Amino acid sequence: MLAQHVSGNHPPSDIQTKAISEGHVLISRRSLIISSPTNSGKSLLGYLALLRGLRAGKRVLLLEPLRAVAKEKYEELSKIARALELAGLQGFKVEITTGDYRIDFETLQSPPPMDGQLVIATPERVEAILRNPELDEWIQSISTIVIDEAHLLGDSLRGATLEYVITSFKIQDAHPRLILLSATLGATANLEAWLDPCDVVCSTIRTPELRKTILDLEAEESLNQCLYEEVRSILKDPNAKLLIFVYQTASADKLARDLAGILSIGDSTVEVSSYHAKKSAATRESVRKGFDEGHVSCVVCTTALAMGVNLKATHVIVRDLNRANAGKVSGAEILQMIGRAGRGLTPGHSIIYCPNNSDWDVHSLKELVAREALPEISSSLGENQGKTTDSGFLEIILSLLAKAGEKGLSQSGLHAFFEASLCSTLDPTEICAGLNQLSGSQFLLAHQTDDRWVATTIGKRAITGSLPLEVAGGIGQLIRDLLSIDEKDQILSSMSKLDCLVLVELVASSSRLKMRFGESTADRVDNWMNAAAETSILFKEWIRGKEGYSKADEIIGSLNVPLEDTYQKKRRNPRNYAYMAVFRAIILWQRSHGVRPEDLNRRWRIPDLVECEEKWRDDRLFVISGLINIFDIRCFYYHLRQECEADDERIHRVKRRFQVLQAHCRQLLNLLSWVSPLGPLFVRLRAASGGKNAKPALKTMQKLEAAGYTDITELRKINLDDLKRLGIKSSFALQILNYANRNR
Repeated sequence: MLAQHVSGNHPPSDIQTKAISEGHVLISRRSLIISSPTNSGKSLLGYLALLRGLRAGKRVLLLEPLRAVAKEKYEELSKIARALELAGLQGFKVEITTGDYRIDFETLQSPPPMDGQLVIATPERVEAILRNPELDEWIQSISTIVIDEAHLLGDSLRGATLEYVITSFKIQDAHPRLILLSATLGATANLEAWLDPCDVVCSTIRTPELRKTILDLEAEESLNQCLYEEVRSILKDPNAKLLIFVYQTASADKLARDLAGILSIGDSTVEVSSYHAKKSAATRESVRKGFDEGHVSCVVCTTALAMGVNLKATHVIVRDLNRANAGKVSGAEILQMIGRAGRGLTPGHSIIYCPNNSDWDVHSLKELVAREALPEISSSLGENQGKTTDSGFLEIILSLLAKAGEKGLSQSGLHAFFEASLCSTLDPTEICAGLNQLSGSQFLLAHQTDDRWVATTIGKRAITGSLPLEVAGGIGQLIRDLLSIDEKDQILSSMSKLDCLVLVELVASSSRLKMRFGESTADRVDNWMNAAAETSILFKEWIRGKEGYSKADEIIGSLNVPLEDTYQKKRRNPRNYAYMAVFRAIILWQRSHGVRPEDLNRRWRIPDLVECEEKWRDDRLFVISGLINIFDIRCFYYHLRQECEADDERIHRVKRRFQVLQAHCRQLLNLLSWVSPLGPLFVRLRAASGGKNAKPALKTMQKLEAAGYTDITELRKINLDDLKRLGIKSSFALQILNYANRNR
């Protein structure tokens, strides 16, 4: 009966029948691998396994590869929970925790609610939870884990994280049941041995049918011209919905524009949109909604969409089989992409273009799509043997040390973890090299005591705060340098909120802004800084100045920022790099104080700000949150006492200054979380409200701005009834009016 409510009374598919009869998905405690094509019913099996744990009042976990997919699953499972309650069956709580920019552990309660709890998360979020020993009870309360898109284990960038998560659960004395779902796992013998005791169920049957076509282009044929003709043919059918996969985001945008111009002829209009990671969440959601509802007929997207985001497409075209400077697209990725065609009960048709210059040959491509046979997934950790500079490898070692606490771990203890991983054969000398790097002058995140290794205080703070090791090491070294050269701590005492943003931009990854350095940009930065109410000691003392007079190389060197540009194969100029970091800090500063994107575009000429800002801002919020952990006297106490020979008075002075810097970071978190004309006002309003009463939040602010109220002067002109008519709760309306009238 439970399965009927979840499945909608559809007859079971081949993989569902096998999983229930052979894999004992509903009765066994053994781990389980479910491998079958896309759209074959794997998700339902995962849901049923989770619901079984929920019925016993347990906490269960669903791991999704992307935040967008996690949100989609949250909405779907919330509807299922409500449907079960309406049918008089046992309901359950659904929570989503993806850690968009801050690691907030306050909602991770243990034990779970009486009627069970289903938690949806990304591997990176669970990795952050696992790093914190205070959350061991929450981790140990999980009875079942379903890992969707489990082929992520083989991903060179993110596979190590998922492998660390699974291994951490696997080595528990009474570990949860692990269920892996994937359409592109390939041979599973190594996974079965790793998860032993483990059952495997496989199927190659897909319903509805997926027709697969490979178009072998001759040297003289134009790829895009052939694609244009194919798209015209497909979209003659008004019910057709087409996804086109390309490699680069710029290619997605350009092809979408080109197709829109070609297809919109006369009175006939076909809406074409692009979809990729550089689009804002609101834009991506708008595209997905338009595609589902039929307003958008064609979406040009990157491989990000192939990772589990479900759009009901009738056709898929794979245009790009090669990556620029990165080899060919993998067979697993190709199968993931073509599997997006035909969803639910609607048959699909996939088309793969194989141009003459492709790294794929037609024979291999035909064999791949016919047999859908893939090699077994190999460990990402294993692939990184000999690469001790790999940050993922070092983060795993530091995570294990931080979790061990003051007693630390021996090298053999660390090796035991890797023996339990999918890798299992990591060379002990690689662990030794990783430990030496973590304890070296670049990081100082670990140290050795006799035969055991212990995470330093800054190492623990970095890893539990999910701060990138390069960032933690660089900022730690800068602070130590400042403490060493400035006995009066005047520089540390002069650092402002704007300095915190400058520091973040100096050490953080690219913002994705399509801006290059020019002397005109440097002049505008100088002019803005000269007129700004908020000063920056880092800019004033180190960065400001013409070429040859700026001391940017000193601060860049102290932060250990790598200036080698591997893409352009040349070293970036320290002054130019630092000026662009300050430029980005200014943009974030102005956005945090309510300046509109269009106004910033007019002044600074940043045409892509609206689309790129969201991910950029989330990345920076994440780093700022991590800095709060680093700005702590305990992280630098040893350096002050031993290297600087600081007395108690100086220790207390530095401690107070770190507390001010922590407050700066918390204020920045609030300001950057509310970027809009009313944002600064709402931050102050919520702070002034105090207490534990509910406070106006983002939706309230959006309602006001949609109605044209964008500053405190306009809010003083309206009354309580006006606010109620906008759909704002009476209690929130009163808080807004009282604050606006009190601050005249």
